[in-house]
Amino acid sequence: METRTFKKEEILNSKGYVKGVLSYPSPNQLFSGLFDIENDYNCELQGTHEFINLNEDKTENISFGRIHLNYNFKIDNELRYDLGLIVALDKGKPIAKIYSGVKVNACMNLCIFGAEQIIRFEISSTGDSYKDVFKNQFQHIKKNIDLSKRIIEVLKNYHLSHDKIQRLNGYILEEIIKNNSVAGTNPILNAIKLQSEKSSRYFANKGLNAWLYFNSLTEYLNEKIHPLDIPEKALNLFKAVEHIIKDYEININVFKPNQFLIDGNQIDLEENIKEIEIINN
Repeated sequence: METRTFKKEEILNSKGYVKGVLSYPSPNQLFSGLFDIENDYNCELQGTHEFINLNEDKTENISFGRIHLNYNFKIDNELRYDLGLIVALDKGKPIAKIYSGVKVNACMNLCIFGAEQIIRFEISSTGDSYKDVFKNQFQHIKKNIDLSKRIIEVLKNYHLSHDKIQRLNGYILEEIIKNNSVAGTNPILNAIKLQSEKSSRYFANKGLNAWLYFNSLTEYLNEKIHPLDIPEKALNLFKAVEHIIKDYEININVFKPNQFLIDGNQIDLEENIKEIEIINN
């Protein structure tokens, strides 16, 4: 059976779903206050399990048994975070599912893959308890996304020369060995290998920006770091590096980068980091 694709206007303007003696609010009511919360983020709406009647004038009277709302938060070219809501009115007990996670795949059969969190609600013909939860989730994610993007912007505009990268690698490796760190030496050794390979995106012969340098250090672990925590971990990593440099009393000016332009003002890395921390607090 061929699946028909509906435009979001068709879904929002469709009728409320009717099941036996129960009738449910229209999609416009079900998703009131949730659709287009913020215009800055990509928002998609999908409807399936439709029931179609023809009016006397041959126009269609459509209602949907299942509706899917998804917000796509683009953190970086490679980082995407999803927040979604699936409402299934055609089930024996109508339910709603809120999910969030990295590049989540959500199906209209209610299977959700790759989510870090799934919250399930049973809904009545008038129930909308899922709305407050969705709004709170949205605001929480938005706050972290904005902070993450700001940190990434700062780190991407900070250049580490090849010489500085080599010195930092040595300091970090020595600290790991000296403190018998549970992280072990493999991550930093793998990073050095990646930084030496011409085919690697982390090839550091001409230096790297601070964001790529951090990613080269964590590439080996392939750990399931929450994407909203990655930029903050990068920030903490560079604070640790700064601490190492001060301990060794080596003046290599790692944290005195060239001035660069952000929001029309000449600000250096340290001032940007302080500003980020103030906003976050």
